[in-house]
Amino acid sequence: MNQLGVAKTVIALGVAYFIIMMFGASIIRRPPAGWKPRGWTPPVNVDKMITDRNLSRNAAIQTVQFFLLWGILFINVTTGIGILAQASPMMQNLFQKTALDAAAVVSLISLFNAGGRFFWASCSDYIGRRNTYLVFFALQVILFLTIPGLAARGQWVFFEAALFIVFTMYGGGFATIPAFLADMFGTENVGAIHGVLLTAWSAAAIVGPVIITELSSRAKAALAPGASRIHIYDRPLEVLAAMLAVGFILTILVRPLRRS
Repeated sequence: MNQLGVAKTVIALGVAYFIIMMFGASIIRRPPAGWKPRGWTPPVNVDKMITDRNLSRNAAIQTVQFFLLWGILFINVTTGIGILAQASPMMQNLFQKTALDAAAVVSLISLFNAGGRFFWASCSDYIGRRNTYLVFFALQVILFLTIPGLAARGQWVFFEAALFIVFTMYGGGFATIPAFLADMFGTENVGAIHGVLLTAWSAAAIVGPVIITELSSRAKAALAPGASRIHIYDRPLEVLAAMLAVGFILTILVRPLRRS
């Protein structure tokens, strides 16, 4: 960015991504119908949440389950990306950290985001996809309502820990949703179904930052000159916590498809 500027850097990344993805697409081959590794026997499925069918993309997006999963991903991403959009200003306003200090913490957040993808997706293999999202929403409701109090008491270490935990679940949500889709609709067309579901991410990328930025800006504008900014994020975090509670309810409502 220092050499090219932000715009040209983004263009360069786009060109690099395009080349890599086109190369990858050119060498992918679909296996013959009915192919399976030599000596492999498919496990007997006894989990009612895992379907024995393979729905097409068009069939899957007409089910209630698809729209529930769309809402679940939308809410998990909205809350995560909302707080990510304000992570640096939040640390500067609530703890008087410098922009450089805040940037260092944001860099650490990316590690927890990545690590959460491995950790939570692996956990979901044992406790189930739905239970994993129930943990996401229940724990994040508590954390989002706790963060303002941590800031008010100046508990920086606990504030950092809360942020890091939230972002493991932000990343974990992305890694777990493809497996959730495979369980719900079968593995054969999960790529196409996942592509449609990612519209939830696109919508959340707009809604999350708007919620927290708009509400915190209003709270900041209402302050008297020189007043403390310690509570300007209280309302945005409460709104996001309410959304997470809705996500918890949507997750409970997810039911498996009828077996064939």
